[in-house]
Amino acid sequence: MIRNKKILVFGSRGFIGSKFCEKISSNNIVIKPIFKKLKSNSINLGNFNSKKINHLIKKNNFDYILNFHAHTDVRYSNFNPRYDFFHNCSLTHSIINALIKNKSKAFFLNFGTVTQLGYTHIKNKINQNYKGKPITIFDLHKQYNEDYISIHKKLFNLNATTLRLSNVYGIGHTCSKNRGIINKIIDRAISEKKITLYGDGNYVRDFIYLEDVIMGIIYALKNCNKLHKDYYYLTTGIGKSFNDLEKIINSELYKIYKFTAKVKYKKWPKTFIILDKRSFVGNSFLFKKVTGWKPKYSLRSAIRHYIHNKKITNK
Repeated sequence: MIRNKKILVFGSRGFIGSKFCEKISSNNIVIKPIFKKLKSNSINLGNFNSKKINHLIKKNNFDYILNFHAHTDVRYSNFNPRYDFFHNCSLTHSIINALIKNKSKAFFLNFGTVTQLGYTHIKNKINQNYKGKPITIFDLHKQYNEDYISIHKKLFNLNATTLRLSNVYGIGHTCSKNRGIINKIIDRAISEKKITLYGDGNYVRDFIYLEDVIMGIIYALKNCNKLHKDYYYLTTGIGKSFNDLEKIINSELYKIYKFTAKVKYKKWPKTFIILDKRSFVGNSFLFKKVTGWKPKYSLRSAIRHYIHNKKITNK
């Protein structure tokens, strides 16, 4: 575990950021800026003001800086690219500029997504050097951040990298209604005894439990001086189809609740994007090799843990 570190966390109220802060706050000094003034004693960095961010980094000797903040509505990003750029890139600019200006030695951890690769139809582990092409504005900006950091690493010897995430699910708080599809599937199976799958359900994903993601982040921070590449996949490296997912959910539902959910297949809606049909399996070999991290949860044990905790919460 990380101890006695000073950590700056952007996006601390989101799904992953809030869980990370919950995990490490008791043993470290954690600064959690907000972008809308909520309390009189909160640090307000409205509009990603670069001067305020620079001042914050200048006056604090941070060990780590993490940016979980993102606008995550993919469809909205395609029709409002300026808004998406503002939320997904402006903050990264300000952080990088502050690190350079203050000659900070803090390690900066950025978060990307495997959908930066664009549409993939790969049911085996992705090649670490696979060159994809973003097909949404959201993913374009995620790739932009990764490349922006890479250039400045070379120019100014910054200590930074990006972790690419894939289909994170688990028990936690999310600010977005358009994310967390796996959570929604399980929750509906519990509450309505229904599971809806689109197409034939055979498309494959790399599902990773939130608890494993948090530990992966902690391992990354502990081994930050070894993470020299521009990005690493923080994924399980195991692909499962949505049909596999449904079978596991129903199996665990029956063990815990003594019922199963009815499965219904639907045609893809007109509003779908091609990324929804993708198949993808991550490749965490290099990340595991450098950090020693490995996922604790299989898909089955994670779903069992999720459903069990939901039952306790709903009592």
